[in-house]
Amino acid sequence: MGKLLTSEKKKYLSNLLKIKNFQILKSSSSSKNLVFLKVGFDEIVLEKPQFLNDKTLKIKVSYPVKKILIKSIILSLIITQLSLFLIFSLVIIFLFEKYFFNPLQNLLKEIDQVKREKKSKLSSQYPTKEYKNLAIIINKALEDLSIREKIYTTIAEKTENLILLFDRNENILFKNVLATRYFNSEELKFLIKNFLEKIKKLKSPVNIINEIQIKNTWFSFRTIQVHENLYLLIGQDITKIKAKEEKLFNLATHDFLTNLYNRKYFEDVLERTVAASKRGKIFSLLFIDCDNLKIVNDTYGHLAGDEVLKTVARIIKENLRKEDIAARWGGDEFVIILTHCNKDCGIRIAQRILENLEKSEININSNKIKASVSIGLVEIDGTKEVNEILDLADKLAYEAKKDGKNKIKYIQK
Repeated sequence: MGKLLTSEKKKYLSNLLKIKNFQILKSSSSSKNLVFLKVGFDEIVLEKPQFLNDKTLKIKVSYPVKKILIKSIILSLIITQLSLFLIFSLVIIFLFEKYFFNPLQNLLKEIDQVKREKKSKLSSQYPTKEYKNLAIIINKALEDLSIREKIYTTIAEKTENLILLFDRNENILFKNVLATRYFNSEELKFLIKNFLEKIKKLKSPVNIINEIQIKNTWFSFRTIQVHENLYLLIGQDITKIKAKEEKLFNLATHDFLTNLYNRKYFEDVLERTVAASKRGKIFSLLFIDCDNLKIVNDTYGHLAGDEVLKTVARIIKENLRKEDIAARWGGDEFVIILTHCNKDCGIRIAQRILENLEKSEININSNKIKASVSIGLVEIDGTKEVNEILDLADKLAYEAKKDGKNKIKYIQK
């Protein structure tokens, strides 16, 4: 081994490995690596030089440096790497903030200002082409929205309808001039609150139509859910339409002379009343026949007879409740349905009519005429049909007239 590793080769190896002292420990001609053991350190494996081609070599390496120096070198390398990583990270963060985060923050801030109507559009002063293009696209959308808003506002102001836009929190987002003409702020809030209460009760409040009378004005309101939290209320003044409807209804259901309900309407109500009595509700029917009307017509003329009929109708209306229904049956006869009223209740109301007619006077050509009536009373208790009730009441009124007139007749139980 010594012959193979001459002094010249040792010197060459020493210069190559940068070490002063070493000892060959182990190697082989078949191995590509030459193993060096450092004194006090870990094993080092190096590629075997070409000239070391002997079968077995052993080298022992002794470094003139201490272990602490090696650790310092390693630590320096680690610190250098970390410093480079930190510098690189800071550069990345700086570039990210300058070209991405800060422009994004400015863009969001401008959008918020537009939302709060402090700005009408976004600026185009952004560091990157992408943000500039995004600002241009948003400004174009804002311009389109502004044009549409002007068009819709113009339509809303020119329409003959009342228009309100509100949310679930009762906030009014838009109201046209007509809305403020009909209602003040408090009335609008009250109106919206009522609609929201109705909406909550419905499972699918997409389209609601209501007719409401406010003060002396009738409105037809249509509420449309345009978004999950947004509602559009369109109102129309239908007072004139309602007046026409009421006029037509009165013409169809009322007697022209007395302004009481006519016979046809009364028959419809009586059918429903008898049906309700069979479900346990109590009613009474008064059949009223005017006394001596033929004598008045023959003596003073038919106009005087008409005045008697109108006076009787007025006294009847003045002595009934809101839930009662009175009608002119025909000629000199009247009929009344007394709601939730038994026989005793019916007697009291009939007696009141007789007493007030007794107090009234009709002036015909300086002649004072007193009107009187005969009344038949039948309790509607669910045991009789419509025709039976009418026939019995008519018969009782006839008996009252035969018995001296100005009386009430009913079946004693």
